[in-house]
Amino acid sequence: MSLLSCRGLTRAWGAFRAVDGVDLELAEREICAVIGPNGAGKSTLFAMIAGNLRKTSGTVHLAGEDVSALPAHAMAARGVARSFQITAICPELTALENVRLGVQAREGLRWQPLGGRAAMRRGEEAAMGWLERLGLAGQARLPAGELAHGDQRLLEVAVALAQRPRLLILDEPTQGMSQGETRRTVALLRGIMAEAETAILLVEHDLEVVFELAPRLIVLHRGRKIADGPTAQVRADAAVQEAYLGGLD
Repeated sequence: MSLLSCRGLTRAWGAFRAVDGVDLELAEREICAVIGPNGAGKSTLFAMIAGNLRKTSGTVHLAGEDVSALPAHAMAARGVARSFQITAICPELTALENVRLGVQAREGLRWQPLGGRAAMRRGEEAAMGWLERLGLAGQARLPAGELAHGDQRLLEVAVALAQRPRLLILDEPTQGMSQGETRRTVALLRGIMAEAETAILLVEHDLEVVFELAPRLIVLHRGRKIADGPTAQVRADAAVQEAYLGGLD
């Protein structure tokens, strides 16, 4: 049984269909990237899967459960975490506090009259562990809003990972990064992906990043899926190469 099964996902605004009848299957611990030009429907597709956007039609099943009508908070409770194309962190909180919120969301840690401090200390230790894995431990006590752009993007990934999701959705994780920041992020994400016990859906504008991270590739065009398969195979497809990859091979 697939971890994620989407059938006929459609989002329309009047006559315009941003996503038009997309089917998608994702296995446990599988890594898959979705590409396509601006306006292809990638972020809209992810928003429907995560419960951030109501579907016009279609269904989403997570581990066999019909979650088509569930909002984002209910999807998060079922193990779906995501990052956003525009960084979504709490800039006034420290990097450590941001990640601790992710840990608390997963573990249900709260201040309590008895044992509350110990629980919060465990949450902080877990959060520091994620910051270390993403190379941010040295900035743990800094307000998140003071971090460099690339580090803020990594921090958002750390918050998502701290929730120990079954499905992690990454929307443009290297958006706005310099070449150096992108190389560092790819190396860190490759290490995380190699050991993570989560399935990953990835949208990324930088195709070299896609080729390095994702063994499977889905191509969207005008809201429709036009290709789906092993990255090398899809990359070599003449029509896909002409339309999206610019003759890279």
